[in-house]
Amino acid sequence: MIHEQEEKIFKPMITNLNWLSSEVARQTLKTVYQQMDLDKQDDIPLIVRLFENPSSPIALPGKISLHNHDCLHIILGLGVRLQDEAFIIGFTMGNDEDTKLWHVQLFKLLSRFIYPRKYRFTLQDCNIFDMGYDYGKKLRYRNLNQVEFEWYYDLTIQKIRDMLGINYQDYIHCLSN
Repeated sequence: MIHEQEEKIFKPMITNLNWLSSEVARQTLKTVYQQMDLDKQDDIPLIVRLFENPSSPIALPGKISLHNHDCLHIILGLGVRLQDEAFIIGFTMGNDEDTKLWHVQLFKLLSRFIYPRKYRFTLQDCNIFDMGYDYGKKLRYRNLNQVEFEWYYDLTIQKIRDMLGINYQDYIHCLSN
């Protein structure tokens, strides 16, 4: 169970849900996914899709469908602020066995200087990306960016977290350092 102090760290998430609460963790992935108000594929700028969408011929390792990306937001208990996006992208790149150092450096260059302003990372966002990268690398299950999360729609968020080895004590420690 997450301590009150730890829950407060993550309180300002998307909508009015506290994504790390035990109430959300008891809901199915499908139920929580249907409550989210998310971007559509056409809302994402072309430059972002080129490097992050799995259907792009030049996508970087960690590439993930928008649907599965959104499911990871739920499973990891993250909102949709730019810092949350930085963590998710770092997480998927760190968890992908094909990621090399030059992929990470290229992504940081793109996200800092080339991406549209709304999607552009600050130095702080890059540090959060690194935290996500490190956390993704530590998980024993690899290539979660390739998992079809629709297969897990009927499972609770907590059950999925348990199956994937997502331990909130490690996770919170990673974010608080």
